[in-house]
Amino acid sequence: MIDWQIEQLSGRAIDKIDKLLLTPLRLGVAQLLYLQRVPHHAAINTSVELIEHRASGRGFVNAILRTLSRKGPEAEPDSTTDPVRRLAILGNVQDWFARRLLMQYGFDRSLAILSQTLEEPPITVRTNRLRMTAEGLQTLFEQRLMAARIHPRRPTALLVDDWSSPVHEWPGYGEGFFSVQDAAAQAVTPLLHPQVDAIYLDACAAPGGKSLHLAELTDDRASIDATDIDSVRLERLKQSIDRLGLTSIQCQVGDCRQLLTDARHTGIMLDAPCSGSGVIRRHPEIKWLLNEDDLSAHPEQQISLLTSLAARLPKGGTLVYAVCSLFREEGPDLINRFVATHCDFVQEAIVESLPDSGDDGHWAVRLTRR
Repeated sequence: MIDWQIEQLSGRAIDKIDKLLLTPLRLGVAQLLYLQRVPHHAAINTSVELIEHRASGRGFVNAILRTLSRKGPEAEPDSTTDPVRRLAILGNVQDWFARRLLMQYGFDRSLAILSQTLEEPPITVRTNRLRMTAEGLQTLFEQRLMAARIHPRRPTALLVDDWSSPVHEWPGYGEGFFSVQDAAAQAVTPLLHPQVDAIYLDACAAPGGKSLHLAELTDDRASIDATDIDSVRLERLKQSIDRLGLTSIQCQVGDCRQLLTDARHTGIMLDAPCSGSGVIRRHPEIKWLLNEDDLSAHPEQQISLLTSLAARLPKGGTLVYAVCSLFREEGPDLINRFVATHCDFVQEAIVESLPDSGDDGHWAVRLTRR
């Protein structure tokens, strides 16, 4: 809404306005539109004064804000005449982002998805079943006056709606009773059908939520190789392994396409690098940092990773591919591309979550090699 008004009043696309002017301008428009207790002249003067040593910039911002103050906001486009722009305004996303969602989900579903991403999400934790029950953890939280409820679809997950301290200070954190992980991500690891004494590879593991979950589901009795190119994020996984008291995970820094290339893993998990469009309620900066060219580039990296890992999977082995994305190019369309050229792989199960469910956006599939 704010950027729409700026574009209409200035006659310029938002990306054509000097970034040094944009923040004071957005601040002024927000105050004029939404803060009724702030006098218009004060809102305008504050924004203008934020622009130092830029006479032309001051005049530009002053003119736009005074026009808005005098004439009121411009009429917004409606969903009939311009559904893309309408969705972009209501969902606070770029036009290309809105257009792609519309193509996949239609206006009403897209609006429901984006509306949910504008809400502050709860923190979701996964109970470490080796040390605690969900009911026991809920009681522990409630004793500290934390509002916690068991997730309606994931019995080991707790939704924490009210907290006053950082997670590392929560009761049970130091004892390894839980890990932070959204319920949608918690649905991915069970697709492997985890088995005790099996050998697994988590190919893009850091920061490690799925590796940790896999260790818990196998009673810490499987062998799990966790690889990642980011040594800093992999160090966080090592810290979590120690905190949860797990022994079945071995960490290696490097590109999974070049490490552990033998065919000893009967199960492989690829939580592939992606757009992150499914987690924008937790990382709203993605909506503005991501561009359409990025979305075109991700599938090529994803198919490269998938093809390399599939080549080392033995017959009867299972590969789980997952992305936290809303876009088909990174999920079902990509897997259809892969299966079309790898006839020995079959899709056996799919889990999908969209933000209008209350969880993050995730898409995952289990592939088995025949």
